[in-house]
Amino acid sequence: EKVYTNDVDPLKDIASIAQSLTTILAIFVSGFWGYWVFVKNRQQYPRVKLSHTITHHKIDDENILLHVIVNVQNAGDILLSLRTAATRIQQVIPLPEIMSEAIKLGIDPVRDGETEIDLWPLLGSHETVFQKNLFEAEPGEIQELHHDFIIPEDIKTIIVYSYLRNIKKRTREIGWNLTTYYDIQ
Repeated sequence: EKVYTNDVDPLKDIASIAQSLTTILAIFVSGFWGYWVFVKNRQQYPRVKLSHTITHHKIDDENILLHVIVNVQNAGDILLSLRTAATRIQQVIPLPEIMSEAIKLGIDPVRDGETEIDLWPLLGSHETVFQKNLFEAEPGEIQELHHDFIIPEDIKTIIVYSYLRNIKKRTREIGWNLTTYYDIQ
């Protein structure tokens, strides 16, 4: 006859329980880490640093070729994809007559609720719409957008404004912008 015994090794049971607890703890810690990194630190959204490189060349007695490079640096940890980008240039000097009159009358040209003058005459504007996945930048990578404008030779100071829409913010019209004043000497 066979005799059956209920010999249970307590060390094996303790090791099995410890392994199960360790697995549960690891799952909890990785879930918390994922939440913290991707939600709290918002790493699902791209980050961008913009800068302008601006040059000009007199092309004849009446006109200047203005070349604007918008430097787009992916400063985040995820792939940056753009669908639209816009750059415009506006005249500052010579000061437009309407601005000169307003200043002489002591009228602040900065509208209520705004922080910059937005009434400068538009000299030129470009908007680029990229096909899906055509404009991408890996983390740390810099891409350039080039724009050429022809402006009158009597323009002395301009504003260059660039705006890139953040496609990750689908519900809001939000993105990155940069304003640069540039003197043409």
